[in-house]
Amino acid sequence: MFERVTVGVSDLETSKRFYDSAFAALFVLEPEERGSFVRWDRFAIDAGRPVTQAGHVAFQALTEEVVDSFHAAALAGGGTDNGPPGPRPQYGARVYAGYVHDPDGINVEATYRPLSEWPIDHVVLGVKDLAGSKRFYEAVLRPLGRGMIGEFTDAICYGTHDAALWIADREPTTGIELALSAVGPSAVDNFRQAAVDAGFEPKAEPGDAPEYGANQYGAYLVDPDGNDIVAVCPNP
Repeated sequence: MFERVTVGVSDLETSKRFYDSAFAALFVLEPEERGSFVRWDRFAIDAGRPVTQAGHVAFQALTEEVVDSFHAAALAGGGTDNGPPGPRPQYGARVYAGYVHDPDGINVEATYRPLSEWPIDHVVLGVKDLAGSKRFYEAVLRPLGRGMIGEFTDAICYGTHDAALWIADREPTTGIELALSAVGPSAVDNFRQAAVDAGFEPKAEPGDAPEYGANQYGAYLVDPDGNDIVAVCPNP
């Protein structure tokens, strides 16, 4: 679902040291660095954007032992424990996860869950108005082939087969950018138009999106809490 997730950080070197350590345990490739921006595969940090507040990003781990290694490596890299590795039956019979706060307090998770689809397993966004955010995300995710997976008293989850994006009634997440994969330019255009039809103002016209690679096409929106939400695809 996620082409890339980007969080704002207060100190680039401190955060890079943390994520270098944590991602080494997940066998993620060496990062690409560009000024205030550092990217590991589908996750990036950027000291040039506002510091992300109240964020939660979960990464897929191949085994339970990898979750254990991630948790230890993240602590060694300067993180703070937010939940030791172990079974999480409340999220599924075979879910095993560990949680660490990064240097800016983002809740970073490694989770082992059989048949998880993406390197970034899921993202949780706190929202100030659950009903308003539900209206936004239902509208813009539909053209991308994603829909509601479940609705609870204080949270809603979206995806295809898995619950990849959660919105929850709690302290709003700010300063995060979610780039969502689209099947082609028409889906990107429909993503933008769906937001307009639902009464939301786009951030920019669809067009080239070089920050996501050569020959990429994207449309840019802002969710009700001010987060950047992008749909991106290869541009034939």
